[in-house]
Amino acid sequence: MIIVLSVSGCVSIQTPTPPPQNDITKIEVAEDFPTKLPDGSAQFSHSHLFFVHADQTSEFFASLVVPVPFVTDMVVDYVKDSAAEKYEKQMQPLRIYDIVEGELATHDDLQQAANGDNKFGYTLYPIVFIEECYDDVYRLSLALQLEKDDWIGRYYYHLPTTIQSEHIQAPSPATLDTVAKELRVGAHELLEIISRDIRGKLPKKGTSAKVGSLFIVGSKISGLVSPNVLAYSNAQIIDDKGSSLTIRIPGDPTGKAKSGGMAFGVHYFEKSQLHTLEMN
Repeated sequence: MIIVLSVSGCVSIQTPTPPPQNDITKIEVAEDFPTKLPDGSAQFSHSHLFFVHADQTSEFFASLVVPVPFVTDMVVDYVKDSAAEKYEKQMQPLRIYDIVEGELATHDDLQQAANGDNKFGYTLYPIVFIEECYDDVYRLSLALQLEKDDWIGRYYYHLPTTIQSEHIQAPSPATLDTVAKELRVGAHELLEIISRDIRGKLPKKGTSAKVGSLFIVGSKISGLVSPNVLAYSNAQIIDDKGSSLTIRIPGDPTGKAKSGGMAFGVHYFEKSQLHTLEMN
């Protein structure tokens, strides 16, 4: 059985559209964070890491992170917690801002805007979502949220490396090194996609498909039903490289993360990362 989510008749669902077209393509990589994010994604220690926790009780969150939605006004001082300090130090190799800014500098077709010199350009917010899934695996996704005026685009690269729950509190140096390398690859791929999208070279529509992935929803539905049965209709496959797909997926960009808030956007998927792929 596959549960299909359709966009028809749901006013909160948005279809991701290409960026506004203009001659100025300056992009500034922001060190701060966007105000519009999937609800329930909990920021860790004021870093670029955001956790999406599953319905089940997690020892990791119980010991390190108070699961407060990012959009609330509550202030949680993680740094004073010794366990959080230790974890933050371990995660330092994942210098997400530096990785994305460094990759942007290699793209000659995109101008890197200096701070305060971005009046007519785009602001790019880099984030890594670490999603706790029902199968005791943490899945990581690099998200580049691009904003200009009232337009928002979200671009995802889903990392090949996953982390077992028993290792999430203390990932090995080798694992973190691999993740950092994959983040560089992901930043490069997403900036290529963004460059094409800004210039109108990335199709707005493609092959209509039904898709599902634990990178979008990893929690059991209502705590009971496996997320492997959840799929999204009206997805558009806009690039097919054989082993990987670039897909536009409608969704609610500020919806609950563990219920599909991470669907909205343009996704770069390895086909092996999809549990459902059916052409309409």
